[in-house]
Amino acid sequence: MHEMGVALIAPGDAKLVEAASLLTFALFADLEGVEPEEVREVSVSGNDESELLEAWIRGLIKLSEHERVLFCRFRVEDIGPHRMRGEAWGQRIDPARHRLHREPGSVVLNEARMTQLKDECRARLAFDIPDAVR
Repeated sequence: MHEMGVALIAPGDAKLVEAASLLTFALFADLEGVEPEEVREVSVSGNDESELLEAWIRGLIKLSEHERVLFCRFRVEDIGPHRMRGEAWGQRIDPARHRLHREPGSVVLNEARMTQLKDECRARLAFDIPDAVR
């Protein structure tokens, strides 16, 4: 297991959360082979932007682990002071079709920080990541 930190910059908070979600699922699998066949509504709450981002990513990881779904497309539709709502599209894990790097749920999000600036939004994510599946 090793720690990985990532910094992201996007033109707005919704785009940043969508990019962070895509990055998270790219840690699990090669997403080129994943089709957006199923959609899940996602809704989280938190005290600030950082808590919302952390709750969103952790919620997606938990959903993926419990339902055995790889998500490949995300849309954040509504971000308020204490809530965030959107959708995630993906496909049930099929070992014959999907090349997994590691099992969903094996990656742990340790920290998520999000900062809104004048014309961009920034985030830092820190993960504990197991070695890739061989």
